[in-house]
Amino acid sequence: MTTVPWKKALVLLILSLSTLALYPLAARLSLGEWTLPFDDPWTHQVYARNLALHGQYAFNLGEPSTGSSAPLWAALMVPAHWLGLDPVLWSLACGLLSLAGLGWIAWSWAEKRFAPPLPPLLTAGLLLSPHIGWSAVQGMETALVAAVALLILYRTDQRSWGQGRDALVDGVLNGLLLWLRPEAPLLTLVTAWPRRRMGWRRWLLLALGYLALAVPYVALNWAAGGRPLPQTVYAKIAYYGRPLSPGTLLAFLGSLAQTLAPGIWPLVLVLAVVAVVRMARQRAWPWGPALAWAAVTVGVAALRLPVVLHLARHFVPILPPLALAAGAGLEPLSGQWRKVVLGLGAGMMIVGLVVGAALYRPACALIHDSQVAMGRWIAANVPPEETIATHDIGAVGYWGRHPVVDTLALVTPELTAVVAARDTAGLLDYLQAHNVHYLARLAGQYPELDQEPGVRVLVVTGRMELLQLPSDTGYTPLPAETSPAPPAPPP
Repeated sequence: MTTVPWKKALVLLILSLSTLALYPLAARLSLGEWTLPFDDPWTHQVYARNLALHGQYAFNLGEPSTGSSAPLWAALMVPAHWLGLDPVLWSLACGLLSLAGLGWIAWSWAEKRFAPPLPPLLTAGLLLSPHIGWSAVQGMETALVAAVALLILYRTDQRSWGQGRDALVDGVLNGLLLWLRPEAPLLTLVTAWPRRRMGWRRWLLLALGYLALAVPYVALNWAAGGRPLPQTVYAKIAYYGRPLSPGTLLAFLGSLAQTLAPGIWPLVLVLAVVAVVRMARQRAWPWGPALAWAAVTVGVAALRLPVVLHLARHFVPILPPLALAAGAGLEPLSGQWRKVVLGLGAGMMIVGLVVGAALYRPACALIHDSQVAMGRWIAANVPPEETIATHDIGAVGYWGRHPVVDTLALVTPELTAVVAARDTAGLLDYLQAHNVHYLARLAGQYPELDQEPGVRVLVVTGRMELLQLPSDTGYTPLPAETSPAPPAPPP
């Protein structure tokens, strides 16, 4: 039985507003302004601002770069800067709309496969998970990626390219996903397999729809960064990548399991295994592409980027199809056992909500009092012609309004080898050669610099320090401060 659309929309609205109240609104009441829990969203805002005000896809004006892993999300942030709206509120609105869209797709797919009351229960459990909720209120593309990916999987299950336009639409959706995440081709390959026997005309339309978006994507990255994928891919592999071994694999999987422990996901994993056994017995694999995509995503990460960041945000898109697949493990249970499992899931969901809410406000406060405060201090005190080197470029670049050298190589690709080698001496040589006199670092980062003569701490904001570096060229030293009062936000 299909739920009346207006009732479905009302439930999703309530769930989205609950996410807003539980996370960003609570942080707003505590901190006095709308803010975000990570530094990365501010990187998208710098690209959006430069696109809106200067027509440049660049972090530093006049220097095209590919430091945003989601060009489409950066473009979606542009209207806020055109209209003079609060970019944080705009990003939250886009995230919550993405969350509601994700819920609509999940509910619709569940209705095709399960009898009531599983569809609304699975949808509510999914959206109230802290990992999914955070994905909508972190100012990034994660919830939109999850929604588009789930739509692609849903269409794989429901449609057989009966008409040519179905294949064309799937190609366009996969192309859009590429503009949101560079690892999107993994899903494209997985969902192509069930359609492998479709006629060549359908495949041609799929390719046309995909290439219409993929070719400009590669062209943009090549023109701005000299490589087919965003520089973020190469920089993060250089920083976080390490040779695969049993030890690194176990550490990665342990970190992923620990991060996903709050909420329903341990139970989902058990039910997904039950679903696999059931599908194998029936020799039918309706959830096969979803589970294969999840496995491939984790496997590629283990090989190339074995790190779990930001409440596992890079793995959040695989969670909604896992939750739906878990429904196939729950469905055959008898009435009493089903009630026990649903009760256990409800308890785990409540625990997840408590943990998620307890972590969100401190995460926002940490970024607000450190990176954002540092950016504001730089804007008010450092001469505008000076370049700032920093490992966290987002808030420092957005609020500081200075050119930035990225010591993680996101927008400074020539430092990729230095990052991979952890070569602090090489980094210092680069900064001196480019007359960079200031380095904003996390406390304790680059400890070798503490022994360099002439290096001094100018200011401390939360966990951030601004160092003034020695140089043979002339510049005006700034007075050191230890507890600055950040100025008001720039317009």
